[in-house]
Amino acid sequence: MRPDNVRPVFFVLTLALAGCASPPYQDPGVADAATLTIQNDSDSLAGLRGYKGASDCSGQVMFDKTGGVAAKSSLKIKVKPDEPFTLSIDAKIKGFRYSSSAYNGRGGLVSEMNCPIFATFTPQKNTSYVAAYHATPAAPDDASALPSCKLTLYRVENDALVEDPSLRERALGPKPFTGEGAFCK
Repeated sequence: MRPDNVRPVFFVLTLALAGCASPPYQDPGVADAATLTIQNDSDSLAGLRGYKGASDCSGQVMFDKTGGVAAKSSLKIKVKPDEPFTLSIDAKIKGFRYSSSAYNGRGGLVSEMNCPIFATFTPQKNTSYVAAYHATPAAPDDASALPSCKLTLYRVENDALVEDPSLRERALGPKPFTGEGAFCK
């Protein structure tokens, strides 16, 4: 019989290995590239990935060596204009909820939840964008409350942020943690 703590360790190792196998993101190398600043407004490290296959989130790539964006910080990249661009961002957020497995197969309350978002947009030439990841912990006195997260896309116009409605959130795909295949649909 395996100890209760083997499953979470195996899960973390699987994610780490999948992240290590991801190639680095390549700057598009075009003069009219758009600029995307990915801003993590949450209180924890947010995992961050891009995808060569924007339609199904296949071909995972890492934007930097850490594979994420530190809490309350940002990362700036260049993206190819006039083509769909897909990214995912995910942070652990404090909040209580009932889990049927809770890592031990017996169920119970968990104190943190992952809050992943997969999203696609088509950047315009020579345009700057900010993708802001917001995470709200659940109310500590309400065991039924869930934490929430949101990714908002802004276009920079005359030094002001204007919300860009073109960002489309995606559903989790059939192979989210294997490192291969479709991550979203």
